[in-house]
Amino acid sequence: MTKVKLTKATITSQQPTKREHIIWDTQVHGFGLRVQPTGTKTFILQIKIWGKSVKKKIGRVDDMDLVEARANCLEVLLALHRGEYDQDQIQKTGRRGHGTPLFADFVNGIWRNQRFSRWKPTTRASGATYIHSQLEPAFGSLYLNEINRIRVAEWFDRYSKTHPGGANRSLEILHEMMNFAISLGHITVNPAKGITKNPKRTMTRFLGQNEIAQLLSVLDKMEAECRQDRSSFGHGRKGAIDIVRLLLFTGCRHREICNLEWRFLRDDMLMLPDTKTGPRNVYLSEAALAIIHRQNRTGSTFIFPSPVKPESPRANVSHTWRAVQRHITRVGGNFNDVRIHDLRHTFASQAVLQGVNVPMISKLLGHKQIAMTLRYTHIHDADAKAAAERVGTIIDRLLAGRVTAKALGSERQASHEVKRTWVMSE
Repeated sequence: MTKVKLTKATITSQQPTKREHIIWDTQVHGFGLRVQPTGTKTFILQIKIWGKSVKKKIGRVDDMDLVEARANCLEVLLALHRGEYDQDQIQKTGRRGHGTPLFADFVNGIWRNQRFSRWKPTTRASGATYIHSQLEPAFGSLYLNEINRIRVAEWFDRYSKTHPGGANRSLEILHEMMNFAISLGHITVNPAKGITKNPKRTMTRFLGQNEIAQLLSVLDKMEAECRQDRSSFGHGRKGAIDIVRLLLFTGCRHREICNLEWRFLRDDMLMLPDTKTGPRNVYLSEAALAIIHRQNRTGSTFIFPSPVKPESPRANVSHTWRAVQRHITRVGGNFNDVRIHDLRHTFASQAVLQGVNVPMISKLLGHKQIAMTLRYTHIHDADAKAAAERVGTIIDRLLAGRVTAKALGSERQASHEVKRTWVMSE
């Protein structure tokens, strides 16, 4: 193998021989000059595509200069590194797939048995939806080594236009699948790597104290309407209203309350055997405990059974929540941008106002990492302003000589409250 630094003079000096010969460049790995017996000189790049060595034609010497040829080589190498494989070159090799399985066979075979089966049941349920509705239709008929970054990016962009959150989750699943394929030696580069996800919704919507009072008032009115409606709809709506109350009083996730079973109740706490972050205990206030105790024991294992199938838990309270939003809109409020999950944020923000420290809030919310808790511990502007006003009054009285050290000590709690408020807001 002849290796030299290719220059214009070197290229010109090369003469044809009886057999084709190649001069390899020392500056760009795989770049070379091929000289055919006819005298035709061509720039080439030797690369490996899925374990097979391929010589890719860059261009004839008569059509481009050395600088342009090197630049083209670098573009090809960069695309190869990103997983943007040359599909025309695949066809030339005549080895489509090259021993790798089809995406559909891989997903429904070894990946499902060794990876998917280890996911939590709730994670499997949601993940299966994305796999069957998005990933399999998009990539199922392709071999693993045919799925390149360009194809993944095009699919992701299309899906993101209608469901940005779903596109993010589907991309995460595909990324995990391809990492597993790499570990098995099917591919060498993850085509889902490096694709920028859609920005997540900023978690800044939570209820201030006035909004909480407004929400509870509307729930009471709706419950009064349910008492007059003795149909199964009225009974079902009443259970959904209590679920909304419990979400606010406990900071639990929506599914954690909907899936509650009577056996989880232990004195004044809920012992949840399986949550998003594993088993955890939920400590109940008197108000939360009263809500649970007033539920009818109909023989179902669930505290909030489905109105249609008592042997199953209630699926969701989305219909009731939309009714809550309509009621509040009629009285001049605005809950259209409030989601059910924002009640969890509200629970955390109220805990901050009461002086509860972050590690304790993390325990109450069932977080494994405090960093996650900090995303929830915001303070409503009106509440922060009220706390700041109280501290300002104390300082003003102190400066005016109208408050003694003893009196100041009795009001020190308000100062601590605002200090925590500022820290959490930062």
